[in-house]
Amino acid sequence: MADDQLAGLLDAAGRIDDVEAADARLAQARALGRGVRLSSMPNIRVEVTGQAGAVQHSDGFADDVSGFVFRSPLDLNGATAARTQAAAARARASEADLVGARVTARRMAAQSYVAFRSFQNQRIAAERALANADDILQLTVSRAGAGLANDLAMAEATTDRDGARALIPGLRHAETAARYALEALLGLDRDGLLDRLSPPGPVPVISTERLVDAPVTVLTRRPDLLAEAERLEAAGLDARAAQADRFPTLSIGAFVNFADISHADQAVMVPKGLSALVSAGLGGNIFDFGRLEQMARAATAAARAEAIIYRKTARYALSDVDAQIDRKVRADQAVEAAQSALGSARNEAQIARGRYDSGLTSFLSVLRAENAVAGQERAVISAQAEAADAGVLLAAALGLGGDPPEVGRRSVAARPESGVWSGDAAAQTPAGPSASGAAAVTGP
Repeated sequence: MADDQLAGLLDAAGRIDDVEAADARLAQARALGRGVRLSSMPNIRVEVTGQAGAVQHSDGFADDVSGFVFRSPLDLNGATAARTQAAAARARASEADLVGARVTARRMAAQSYVAFRSFQNQRIAAERALANADDILQLTVSRAGAGLANDLAMAEATTDRDGARALIPGLRHAETAARYALEALLGLDRDGLLDRLSPPGPVPVISTERLVDAPVTVLTRRPDLLAEAERLEAAGLDARAAQADRFPTLSIGAFVNFADISHADQAVMVPKGLSALVSAGLGGNIFDFGRLEQMARAATAAARAEAIIYRKTARYALSDVDAQIDRKVRADQAVEAAQSALGSARNEAQIARGRYDSGLTSFLSVLRAENAVAGQERAVISAQAEAADAGVLLAAALGLGGDPPEVGRRSVAARPESGVWSGDAAAQTPAGPSASGAAAVTGP
């Protein structure tokens, strides 16, 4: 991809509200995961109790008791470990969701930009065609005045001119609508990109020849698949924890306290020395009306549902890649055919110009040949836009266009001006289901 404007727009698309919301959900998932992990740590708290009826001791009465309580659950049944791993898997799923949000945002930005450049260049070509059609009509009117053209020739020239004129409003509207869509996506005010995009530019060429890998590579790179794989793992761990909840749990504890003693013949409190108690407990439910069993069944059913969703997502991902590859190949072939037709039209115009210079034909033939060139130019622009759009969708289907979460956070903080879809895709392919996809859309 050799388009600096598109690169800058893609960089900005990586920081839109949808992406920042996904980043906030990732922070939430990581915090929840840390909370679950810390739940297995010992719990230390301060307790202060007062007694309504004092208990008599040998040297007085115990009125108030204060101290420190230490309790530590032992994960005898493995439920806490399973939930900790499930929380970590959900955090990794949120990482993949963040990458997916960037892929989606950049795909939409690229498609809008391609559409804008396509309609802009088609409008410019249509305006040239209209100018040619006006020249043809004026020349036909002159020839008719000299008795060299009949009413049919006048009607044909008028029809060509009106047809060329009718194309322009629709193309201008589509051009403006594409720019509005891009501005809305990036959170800009209306006409926020007007000055930046008004100068004409070519339809970007997006090559994906180096990006198409084996299907197994796609399965380890697409953010939606990575997220579903992690959610499947989390659901399996939740089911394991729900089954483990049915077994006994073990905990140990300690209580270190101070007791204040009031003497019968004194109105002052005399501090008592330290006392401590160490305990261990083994507990479990004997009868809970089947509650834990139903919770385990529900978690197992949820794991089966996640497995089905993962299989469905994997099948769709492979089908999506195949469809986008086929579309890109056909679009590239259409570009070649349109460029071949444009070459023929230009050759015809060159011959017509040569015959006119030699006095062998009228200038009307030159204008008609150049009008045909303008029409073929619009066809080439349309074909190039289709190929570029196909390239964008293929890159997204391959899971390209996202950054790993840590890279994305630095990008949000630094607000760089350079583009983000750059680099060697093969070098950035993640190695496993917990990695996040980041690769490049590159041009020739």
